[in-house]
Amino acid sequence: RITNSYGDVYIGDETPVLALKLSNGNLDAAGVGNAQMMELTFSKANVRSIREGKVTLSFSELRTKEAGRIILSGTSSKAWIDACKSADLDSKRDDLHFGTVEVITGTCYFSDIIADRVTGEINMSVKYGNLSFENIDRNFSLIDIRSSYADIDMALEERSPYDLEIRHANSFVSLPGFTPEPEITEISAQDKLFLTKASSGSGSGRPQIRIDATRGEIRVLQK
Repeated sequence: RITNSYGDVYIGDETPVLALKLSNGNLDAAGVGNAQMMELTFSKANVRSIREGKVTLSFSELRTKEAGRIILSGTSSKAWIDACKSADLDSKRDDLHFGTVEVITGTCYFSDIIADRVTGEINMSVKYGNLSFENIDRNFSLIDIRSSYADIDMALEERSPYDLEIRHANSFVSLPGFTPEPEITEISAQDKLFLTKASSGSGSGRPQIRIDATRGEIRVLQK
């Protein structure tokens, strides 16, 4: 276990297990196997890889090329992760950027989350902030998002097979290029509550995209 304040930590070798609390310093590390605890406060970290574990960021920055299954808690922090197997988020006022991520889950509040590519599953609850998924693989398994006062952007491959259902209250929904036209049902005129459904591709057992949104903007693009 390492506890360090107002200093830097350098770990040049592969570390099977790491327990670290760092404040007001820098971390430079090679591969970390199990991050039993990696708590950074007012710090910057450059870690080549994290196989699994829990990372807690407070007013800090993290850069890593590769992560396995991680739990990431953040407050007013930034992270750049090039490739990630699974990320479970508890995020408040963060900027988080993923290159490729297979599974992304958790809760976000006033955070901006960007993923260049998602290959498997999205299951998130968000309030305020933005979600941007710039390329969702055609073989994804599930997208389930509950949002309030948040903007959501996602792009899928044209003719990817899926069923889309958006329940939205006082929200702006944009689905350009969908054929056939999405089906829009008014649930409550007083609450401005609607249900928008659309389908893409062919075949049975198609994956589901479910979005339940209050306020905010939802844009789903086929490209």
